[in-house]
Amino acid sequence: RLLRRLREVKPNDPQAELFELEVREARKLDDIDAMLSDLRKVAQRFPNDVRVEERGAAIVHNVLPQLERIADQYAGQVNKVVDQMRRLPSYQINWPTVRDIMRDMEDKYLFLRRVAQKCLAHVTSDDVRRELHRLISHCDRKIDQCHSLGE
Repeated sequence: RLLRRLREVKPNDPQAELFELEVREARKLDDIDAMLSDLRKVAQRFPNDVRVEERGAAIVHNVLPQLERIADQYAGQVNKVVDQMRRLPSYQINWPTVRDIMRDMEDKYLFLRRVAQKCLAHVTSDDVRRELHRLISHCDRKIDQCHSLGE
């Protein structure tokens, strides 16, 4: 209700929309992706607005730990499969299952990489930009690993 009232009082103020993005629950990668798409729309409607750029950068900064947590979860899943493969003789490995899992993980990493790249458009800090590039590089390595095991 408060957001609705704020929009009524200031209909063309991006601050209400940005505030809504900041308080939105973003637990899953899909949620983060949707939030970044909405942030891009606000930035396009209010180009060259310093407040929008600064708040957008803050939103991305707040989402970065979640992206890193998701990357760690994915890495744990991939490493678990690889560790199991190392412990078993080749004839005991269920290769069709391994390929299915790795293709699925490759798709997840590709999506995570796209979301991280979307974040780069809103970042102003060199530190956050470096962290995003590190995350994208990590995704690239894992995509290659999943691809090689998913063939």
